[in-house]
Amino acid sequence: MTRTRLATVLTLSFVLLSSYSLRADVRSDQKAHVQFAGMLGRMFNMFGGKAARAKGGTTISIALKGDRKATTTDNTEQIIDLGEEKIYDIDLKKKSYTVTTFAELRRRTC
Repeated sequence: MTRTRLATVLTLSFVLLSSYSLRADVRSDQKAHVQFAGMLGRMFNMFGGKAARAKGGTTISIALKGDRKATTTDNTEQIIDLGEEKIYDIDLKKKSYTVTTFAELRRRTC
């Protein structure tokens, strides 16, 4: 039963996120690529992972709508909702999510 509920929540989250970025007030796509030369560059490319070897680098999409901000990368998405004072972190590979309230963040920093 919990597996079905989790699948339903994740599916609804993906649907909301995909439609959220289309109806956003402001949308921005950012592309980053870092390249090191010489021996350090070779070591970084060997151990740096997929992002280090990619020709195009990594792409980050940011969408703003009202009091919500959605940040999307290849593997993760994050929604910050100021009205509800919550942060939703979604891991697309593991198909899981976490919800953090602003109160929890304040307790962590103190």
